[in-house]
Amino acid sequence: MVMGLRANQIDDRLIASDGVDASAVSWGKLRPESAPKVLTKSDVRARLLAESTNCTEMVQMHTGRAPFDNVKARQAVQYALDREAVLTASGGPALNDTATALMPGSLFGGKQPDTLGIPATGDVEKAKQLLREAGKPDGFTTTITVSNGDKGVAEAIQESLGRAGIKVTIDAVDPSAFYDTIGDTKNRSDLVYTGWCPDYPSGSTFLPFLFDGRYIKEKGNSGNHSLFRDEPTMKRMDEIAGMTDAAQANTAWRQLDGEILAQAPTAPAVIERMPLLVGTNIAGAFGHTSFGGQLDYATIGLKRPGTSGN
Repeated sequence: MVMGLRANQIDDRLIASDGVDASAVSWGKLRPESAPKVLTKSDVRARLLAESTNCTEMVQMHTGRAPFDNVKARQAVQYALDREAVLTASGGPALNDTATALMPGSLFGGKQPDTLGIPATGDVEKAKQLLREAGKPDGFTTTITVSNGDKGVAEAIQESLGRAGIKVTIDAVDPSAFYDTIGDTKNRSDLVYTGWCPDYPSGSTFLPFLFDGRYIKEKGNSGNHSLFRDEPTMKRMDEIAGMTDAAQANTAWRQLDGEILAQAPTAPAVIERMPLLVGTNIAGAFGHTSFGGQLDYATIGLKRPGTSGN
């Protein structure tokens, strides 16, 4: 095991796959800026694993503060968002998928439904119409907080919302301070870019954490970064949690997913994959959705064991 390397060093060494690196795998995912070095070379791309993490990344809106206390303003963000641009900024379709619902596809039996039917590149005219209905015909100015590593994603969001007249300022925060920053509900920005992954295959580990208003805290808030408080939604969550029939509960969580999305506390953007590059001497490697796309180390071996130390 080698530790202390920079992410770009790891990528470059695995791409070259020289010497002992031919028998190496990475714990950390391939950086988006390294993707062109991998995807343009067929022999290197063949060594790229990119299983779904089951994590939905989204633009979460502060529903307790104007203008995002108005559902029309929030829906305008959903329609203005260019998910294709966010996808590209996140490394492209080989490393991510565009999101069309809140819960990942694994909680819908394999594939997300296209709940709202919004084009992946957005619908700017519909967004402008919604802004007029929200009493904001000229748009408005807002701020989004992102982790430093998502600066490119934030720029894609900024450009796409700007098409509809929503002017976005980017606040890029060091990863070590990111969750403390967005967890301060009084002082945080109107928008944050973050996401969530289910702990196990049930909507009970996804929707309540993100949208149950009873979990909101003034400091150290986590999960419900849209600060969404809706009594009927919370009541329905309690009803589903009390169901003893798992199939009935799964169906109910899926229905609730669409009902929450229609209220627009967030704009789903992408479903992350876990892009992992392995050396040329690695055999049996695959990403496992139960491990967030990480490698199942029990299956990994070497094609030529005798050359692993060369």
